[in-house]
Amino acid sequence: MKISLEITNVCSASCRFCGRTKLDLRPKGHMSDEVFERFLCLLADYNDKEPVVALSTHFGDVTCHPDLANIIKLIARVRGVSGVSFFTNGILLDKHDLAGLPIHHVDFSTSIGYEQYERLYGSGEYNRAMTNIIVFLSQKTIPAKVLLRVDKPFDTVKNHPNYKYLEQWAGRKNIKFLTEWDDFQGVIRQKDLPIGASFWLPPPKSGICRHLGRRLLVWKDGEVGVGCRPHKEFIVGNVFEHLPLQHMVYGPVQRIRNDWEEGKYPAPCVDCISYQPNKLSLKYRIKSNYQRVKAMVLRRAFI
Repeated sequence: MKISLEITNVCSASCRFCGRTKLDLRPKGHMSDEVFERFLCLLADYNDKEPVVALSTHFGDVTCHPDLANIIKLIARVRGVSGVSFFTNGILLDKHDLAGLPIHHVDFSTSIGYEQYERLYGSGEYNRAMTNIIVFLSQKTIPAKVLLRVDKPFDTVKNHPNYKYLEQWAGRKNIKFLTEWDDFQGVIRQKDLPIGASFWLPPPKSGICRHLGRRLLVWKDGEVGVGCRPHKEFIVGNVFEHLPLQHMVYGPVQRIRNDWEEGKYPAPCVDCISYQPNKLSLKYRIKSNYQRVKAMVLRRAFI
């Protein structure tokens, strides 16, 4: 099972396309030393873990944590763990010395051009973020991908000098233009997206969502959950309970699976457009893609 650790829910940007400010009503801050130490103990005894621990959850940016480098070192010392991965906007990357650390890969989120960046990310730190990302990529020591959030047409962006730098150091195959977006249960509107962008069109709900039962999340306050967001219906335990992680997870996940089969979805899943079936047969993928493309064509015909 994949393990994600939320070391902070503080972010260095105020992205218009993110549901953080409206969905994450918890106090902003970093994970305490006590919670982190308890997590390390539970992680060492968890036999069903994948070797890479993700430091990225849905809200916050890991580079906001002042002790990021040491956290990476301590996690990688746990038996059965080979390294960590994380997702970042890169703004505060220059505050951390990550050279030589066991980082499996890094995913960057950014835009191209000061105007687009300030409009979408709510930050005036475009030059700093872009410089940090390009410097990181140019070192070519850690695998990385760049997720671009930009206006259409994309060809305009591809002529920008900074895009050419990204392409030079990351490689074209490691740059992805985001075309479909999450509405975060309806709190994000079309005006919050880049020009020409559209919301994700999910396939009809059938089997349980792949976000449930495939990933274990430990939130900054010590709560242990499944799913993709901090919500009470996804919480299965706490790191201070005298239970191993596998015992916390098995019962609640099985209950969620059983309820799902009966059409009883957790509240955050009812209107979620990020639903993805856990297993997709070739026949289902073809049918699902056809339905999505048909819906997009019809919708654009009426815009």
